Amino acid sequence: MVRRIVRVAMDGLLSPDDAARCIREIDASVERVNRLAGPNVTLVDLSRSTTQTQAVAELSRQYFETFTNKPLRLAIVVGRSDLHRFQVKRIVGSEPVAFFGDTATAEAWIAEGHMTSCRRRRGSAGRVRSVMPCVPAGSRSRPPSPPRRSS
Repeated sequence: MVRRIVRVAMDGLLSPDDAARCIREIDASVERVNRLAGPNVTLVDLSRSTTQTQAVAELSRQYFETFTNKPLRLAIVVGRSDLHRFQVKRIVGSEPVAFFGDTATAEAWIAEGHMTSCRRRRGSAGRVRSVMPCVPAGSRSRPPSPPRRSS
């Protein structure tokens, strides 16, 4: 079974409505990937995001408490803000997760475990699945697209 890497990027400050929409989109995308390709590994890039409001943090925390589409490995990139990192750690709670200060290090960690697992099972390098980035409604700012992978 070839696993997919699910990439999620979030930019800026979300309203509770934006956060609820993003959570629904992410959950639907991850469920689709799991149904088609089996359990995934996930990279969440919050480096262009900021500390969220308490309402958004609570919605996110509730999602992490109840979500059923758990990844095999979860890497979260948080910028340099200690407050933001602390908030994200509180949101994910006891979920097994690795935190990174930059995307390249997170990608290397994901690839290391992903490639090892794929080689053991199928000898495949796996594929990348992108999930639409979550940004505030009406925002002109978009996180950078994930890098293209050669086949």
